[in-house]
Amino acid sequence: MGDGGRMILIAFGVALLVVVLGPLLLMGGMMGMMGGGQCCGGMAWAGAAFGLLIALGAIGLIIVGLRRPS
Repeated sequence: MGDGGRMILIAFGVALLVVVLGPLLLMGGMMGMMGGGQCCGGMAWAGAAFGLLIALGAIGLIIVGLRRPS
């Protein structure tokens, strides 16, 4: 994989982290301040699990992009 491909993987991974984790953290903080979150607990868990899966995929892309060619 060339340098351009590695840069694209790293950029895509960072963009996924920002796009997914930013709103997830913001919504979690707002739900905690309002005292809500108990009304739809199953949906919140599903959303958090989906966000975690995307975050792990983004971290995987970054690791693959940063790995030195052998």
